[in-house]
Amino acid sequence: MAVESKDVEEFLSVGTSIMFHTDPVRKDGPRFKTNVRGWRKGNHILLDRPKAANGSFVALQEGQQCVVRYLCEGKACAFDSQVLGWDSRRQSPYLRIRWPQSLQYVTFRKFERIKIHLKCQIEWPTGEHSAACMCDLSIGGCGLHSCHESHVDENIKLSFQLPDGVHVQEVQAKVRNVRALTQRNFLGVEFCENQEAVENEIAFFVTSLLERQRMAGELEAAAHRVLVIDSDPKISARLKQTFEFRKCEVVLATNVVDGMYRLRVAKPSAVIVHQELSDLVGLEVCRIIRECIDFKNTLVYLYGGEDENLEAKAIGVGATGYFPPLLTMAPDIAAGVSQALAKREFNPDLTPV
Repeated sequence: MAVESKDVEEFLSVGTSIMFHTDPVRKDGPRFKTNVRGWRKGNHILLDRPKAANGSFVALQEGQQCVVRYLCEGKACAFDSQVLGWDSRRQSPYLRIRWPQSLQYVTFRKFERIKIHLKCQIEWPTGEHSAACMCDLSIGGCGLHSCHESHVDENIKLSFQLPDGVHVQEVQAKVRNVRALTQRNFLGVEFCENQEAVENEIAFFVTSLLERQRMAGELEAAAHRVLVIDSDPKISARLKQTFEFRKCEVVLATNVVDGMYRLRVAKPSAVIVHQELSDLVGLEVCRIIRECIDFKNTLVYLYGGEDENLEAKAIGVGATGYFPPLLTMAPDIAAGVSQALAKREFNPDLTPV
């Protein structure tokens, strides 16, 4: 769900542990743990200046795009922002980022489990390590298949890599259930509290996957799915109505973070991006989408804008096509995209560019 800029303060708390992403487009892009220090509503948010694993400050650029993710009272929250400035003094160095235009959140339940198949490394109290297979995962714990003998209330540490590319290291856990199977044991494991890896990485992966599954069920019956990324709700509403008249399922996003999230969740047949977004120009969004290997065959269109060379620039970054201002009436866009979708359906091997 989306929260407007004026209401973001309700989802902030001093001292909150967050994940700071400096390259949000890459699913395995760099991310750093830090904390919320304070904010000036409508202007900026102060964070402890993030550090890399070697203890050095993370390299930053003024104006750099970034994404912040954190948990707040049963909600996984995220927003996109921009680096405004930072302080390098030894005592309490800070990072200042732009107040978000909006915030997205998903409500989660701690023990809602997902089926999964992950290789996992267990460190036992003796210091010994053994391999295991994770068969289910929740924010509160996981299920493991292990050949190693264990007992209830045994303390262990788990290390594994999530499907989104994130490495989770040495999560402290406690064995709560042991059940003997034919050739191995099933271990029901509970994660210990107050761990940043659990509160950020695992929580966001689980909630995002659950939301993706929910949306996939809702969109399953649609012939074509179209994602519209536009900060103007009036334009979005007109496009949605026009595409739905053509029997297309429409997913709306108001900013880049929301758009990239829904792109991965909904897996649309086509993406329509407005050039004049509130947080990043549409041309750049088209380039970002096209650079994602998962969407190399997705139709991507840019529309609007005043630059006379936008069509050439759009094609140059890999967009399928461009609708200039004189042709940005919703029926024109819907007709052009629908024709391309029909052509793609007739010839599914057709590449977009």
